[in-house]
Amino acid sequence: MRVWSWLWAELAAVYCVVGALGSAAAMGWGSTAVLFGCAAAMGFLSAMTYAMVEPYPYGEWVWTGLVAGSLTLGALGTCCLVGPIGLLGILAIGGTSPWTLRRVRQLLISPPTWSDVVRLLDPDAEAGEHRPKRRVTSSTPASMTDQELCAAWRRSFVQLERARSSAEAMPVVQLRARCLEELERRHPRAVRAWLASGTRASGDPTPFLETGPSVGDPPVDLG
Repeated sequence: MRVWSWLWAELAAVYCVVGALGSAAAMGWGSTAVLFGCAAAMGFLSAMTYAMVEPYPYGEWVWTGLVAGSLTLGALGTCCLVGPIGLLGILAIGGTSPWTLRRVRQLLISPPTWSDVVRLLDPDAEAGEHRPKRRVTSSTPASMTDQELCAAWRRSFVQLERARSSAEAMPVVQLRARCLEELERRHPRAVRAWLASGTRASGDPTPFLETGPSVGDPPVDLG
């Protein structure tokens, strides 16, 4: 997947550069810059909206905006050069992106249920009923499943960024510490590999837990 990610990024960059040149030749650099700014703003706002339901660092919002603006210029510019068939390029890039492939793989391995959709739309909804919001201080990581621990870890990152005082942040910091300790107790090698990979504070350890050994696994002879 790493090789494909690198190759995809190179092809997408070429597509965007060619599209930008084609757009500038057809409309001029001024109109091209305005179009890029509008598309980038839409991408930024989409990322901000997505962050309301899923952990998404602020820095990624800007990156999403830049990618949206670049791909928009790529699509428009190639259409100016070769006609409507240029739209096939943006469809190919979007459909073969590493993010899309990972999402498709996750859907095939673990299709979402109706309760998953309800939790995505309203994290505080359970079986169609609205219950009081859960407080982070009442969480018990030891009683959570691995999936719940990973979700709590990622959700707490957003809660920590939105904390407006140290009093609000401290329970979240304590919860994150307990989640990490519990994950490390269950999957010591997988967690060490996850941390050594350079993951971000909002990173998802799930892929490492899927392949890493659990606390009950037999020891591996490294000698």
